[in-house]
Amino acid sequence: ALKAGRKRAILGANSAAAKDAAAASAAAAAAQGGAQRAGGAPGPETQLAGLQVVLGPDFRALFPVVLNVSVSGQVTLHGPADPLRCAPSGAFTLDSGSLNLVATQFTLEREHANRVVLVPELGLADPLVDVVLVSGDLRAAVLGRGSAWQEGLTLSASGTMLASGAGGGSGGSGGSSGSGNEGLG
Repeated sequence: ALKAGRKRAILGANSAAAKDAAAASAAAAAAQGGAQRAGGAPGPETQLAGLQVVLGPDFRALFPVVLNVSVSGQVTLHGPADPLRCAPSGAFTLDSGSLNLVATQFTLEREHANRVVLVPELGLADPLVDVVLVSGDLRAAVLGRGSAWQEGLTLSASGTMLASGAGGGSGGSGGSSGSGNEGLG
């Protein structure tokens, strides 16, 4: 679940974001009304045409007790208003935060970019991930597609490699050709 911070953005009536939100609401209402036409025929599908979503500075991804991360960035959405079929482009940065795994609390490594990149070909459900988490001497790096994060996982302790997924590399300092990580550089 994503949750906004205490400070919330105020959208002015003349702002581009307010106009985009109003247009999206009107399109959704029209599509919903069209779906209830005589004969039960569905109405026209709602389409997104360059809807820009901007997050930050007080936006957080939050899953109580487990995850609390500050997120900033921008994504543009095109295509059907369906998370599985729309075409996103843009990137989010995980600015700070923590991940609790029962006995170990990891924090984002501040010196690393910690990015999530959305590309149209992969959709919203499968972003490219480049994240490094640390806990004392432990370091966990994930580089690759979100759907196959285990393959891009590298674990180390005090600089000694403990485990590496099938596609795990240097934990964010590059990727092999054809690895699907090209959008992270």
